[in-house]
Amino acid sequence: MRSLSLIFVIVFLAVGISAQSRSQQLSKVGPEVAENFVAVIVPQFDSPLRIDSATAVTLDDGSVDVVHSVRNVGKKSIAGYTIARWFSSNTGTVLPEDIRTPTGVLLPGEESADPRIGQLAAPAGDDSVAKAGNNSKKLIRIIFLIITEVRFTDGSKVQNDQVFSALKEHLKHFELVYEKSIDPSLLR
Repeated sequence: MRSLSLIFVIVFLAVGISAQSRSQQLSKVGPEVAENFVAVIVPQFDSPLRIDSATAVTLDDGSVDVVHSVRNVGKKSIAGYTIARWFSSNTGTVLPEDIRTPTGVLLPGEESADPRIGQLAAPAGDDSVAKAGNNSKKLIRIIFLIITEVRFTDGSKVQNDQVFSALKEHLKHFELVYEKSIDPSLLR
């Protein structure tokens, strides 16, 4: 069981680091890519809504958020969804999200993206695309993204409580090993 948990974390960390490196190559004005945080998308193969991209960003007030895009991979129109932004410390938020399309509905095959994705800036101090992709800062925290509920236009909904519960259970073990080793002065 412990090796399964370790494999679970390693796979998702690798996926997140790959996505983070691509995102850090952006050099537009806007929220800054968070240097010491990695956003990891938890795959949900049976969900009608898929998270396509996710990047941890530092906001103007110094807090960390995740900008993301989702795609309707199902057959029904989606009116809304709820997403968990869950830290490796086994804490986080579960909040409803807006569908960002002109109609406010996500049709099958359509994508809804956080408008801040097009405004991402490379981390401060990085003066080249090459440097932005070569992040040598210490990883502080992993932010897992998981869709917990999808609401359809016909009033029905799908909940993903089992996957979210399993993630939280795995993080109990991860927290004991990784989170306890973080220098508290590195956290805001």
